[in-house]
Amino acid sequence: VEVSQVIENTGTNGNIEEHVYGKKDSKVVLVEYADYQCSGCASMNKRIKVLSEEYKDQIAVVFRNFTLDGHPNALSAAAAVESASLQGKFWEMNALVFENQVDWANSNVSERNELYMSYARELDLDEDKFKEGMKSSNVRKKIEFDKATARKAGLTQTPFFLLNGEVIDNGTWGDDDKFRELINKELKKHDIDPPKSTTDKK
Repeated sequence: VEVSQVIENTGTNGNIEEHVYGKKDSKVVLVEYADYQCSGCASMNKRIKVLSEEYKDQIAVVFRNFTLDGHPNALSAAAAVESASLQGKFWEMNALVFENQVDWANSNVSERNELYMSYARELDLDEDKFKEGMKSSNVRKKIEFDKATARKAGLTQTPFFLLNGEVIDNGTWGDDDKFRELINKELKKHDIDPPKSTTDKK
């Protein structure tokens, strides 16, 4: 498996499509590994959304799970988002779960599950299918598969970013201007014009 590229869905990853925003067949692929209970990932999610919008015609942005053992509700949150993805609402649920992190992060099992259900209702999902999806072996396989690719990529922390296979240091992804500069540089290597708005931001 080439972790820096968009991975085809197979039995190994539960036959669940990679979550790609933007230009799926781009020569420039930004991969993010995140844990839904990590506060740094939640604040980064808003910024990645802005970048993804700016670059949606030039790059592919891939989201993968890396649930941390020290976060008791991270796995259930990932299962909720993956379950929503089975009904075509991955990015919407991803945003809701990150935005409401403080509500479910320290909840008990029944409280957190009720919160996930409330997000599912907000997105007009089929509630029975959503519950089934959260418990399904395919969803579990997808989460475990993502984690296995993260280890292969040398993940050290969350959030963790790769741009065409190169690890991005937090000094770069922590600064939007530096992040844009790095993406623009990679685009130019592949003869792709960066969006004008990103080169104006100085």
